[in-house]
Amino acid sequence: MGKRGIIFLILIFASFVLYAQKTEWRGQNGTGIYNDTLLQKEWPESGPELIFTLNEIGNGWGSAVFDGTAYFVAGKKDTLDFLTKVDQQGNIVWQKPFGPSWGNSFPDARTTPVVDNERLYAISGSGTLVCLNKNSGDDIWKVDVDKKFNAIWHNWGVAETPLVFKNMVISVPGGDNTTMVAFDKLTGKTLWETESLGNKRSYVSPVVYHFNNKDYLLGMTSHHLFAVDPENGDVKWKYAFAERIAQLQNKKNSGFINANSPLSKGNRILVSQGYDSGSVMLEVSDDMTNIKEVWVERTLDNHHHGLVLHEGAVYASNWHNNKQGEWVCMDWETSEILWLEDHNTKGVTVFADDMLYLYDERGNVSLVKPDKDEMQVVSTFRIKHGNGQHWAHPFIADGKLIIRHGDAFAVYNIRQQN
Repeated sequence: MGKRGIIFLILIFASFVLYAQKTEWRGQNGTGIYNDTLLQKEWPESGPELIFTLNEIGNGWGSAVFDGTAYFVAGKKDTLDFLTKVDQQGNIVWQKPFGPSWGNSFPDARTTPVVDNERLYAISGSGTLVCLNKNSGDDIWKVDVDKKFNAIWHNWGVAETPLVFKNMVISVPGGDNTTMVAFDKLTGKTLWETESLGNKRSYVSPVVYHFNNKDYLLGMTSHHLFAVDPENGDVKWKYAFAERIAQLQNKKNSGFINANSPLSKGNRILVSQGYDSGSVMLEVSDDMTNIKEVWVERTLDNHHHGLVLHEGAVYASNWHNNKQGEWVCMDWETSEILWLEDHNTKGVTVFADDMLYLYDERGNVSLVKPDKDEMQVVSTFRIKHGNGQHWAHPFIADGKLIIRHGDAFAVYNIRQQN
């Protein structure tokens, strides 16, 4: 068999592995790491090949995703959030409203759709969780999570992507009645709800934490990081993140602005918040009943762009103000800042095939080689489609880079050329 035949078989196998799993916001378990391989290590000066651009999806900041058959994205039109299915040629297959948008400060759609086999899950800006048939767009079930569980909102409503875990869909409404809720992913029936931590909603999507051969769920409210046993909804521990940050800043504990899913490895969990808050490394006990602080680092205060852990280093951007920030490489074990670079401004960090992808708030996408000694920018191109803030996180699958910007998204070919 020749080289081309071997590459073809590798691509077929990689596609099978990828699409046997569900799509997830920020890749594998929200870590910012995508499993795609055989990707370009350098782009032309004009950027990678544009496959297509599509408008008319509605405004929003959630990612557009690809499940191997079609693209799915959420967008706001008038007062409703819509889900749109797009075929591989860039044609709209169906477009359907699924719940009330957030109507106050920054009202565009926030959620990223999750595809699990033939089902599509999303939550609107006002807290309507839906399950649709991905082929037809028909409703399978719908729950007004925030109304049913009396969620308490802050300034920006619901900015969550639901977590599909085993037979469950997880949401974190917060409030005085509960904190995290599990729904049967086939029927929408409530399976369990945790105790209330007495906090408002955050802007964080829950993730799975695998520790000592058992899975737990990590969530955040306006004030706490917490861990839940998915078998029964028991809260194993909670950490008053907002209170600790307020202590460091010598300010009143106001909470609220948690916007990044936690990162975890082994017995350690890292959380980061913008606005001069910083990052905190935590360590859980072997029996998963309590947690302690390992270190606090104030340079890396990530706004809402996510962090990537690769070979012992954390890559992300920090916050100087709402328009400015730098890029940071930090040692996972010690919190030492390995480098700090001003490259355009702050933005999103994701990772695939041994390369970092940085999408900054000025609309530039950079391909960066991960390096603990220096920031190695290989290629950069500028996003020209769409409108509004460059806040959506890139999605990578099947040799494609998908960039959502406002009311549009574009698909680029980043597969290595034969």
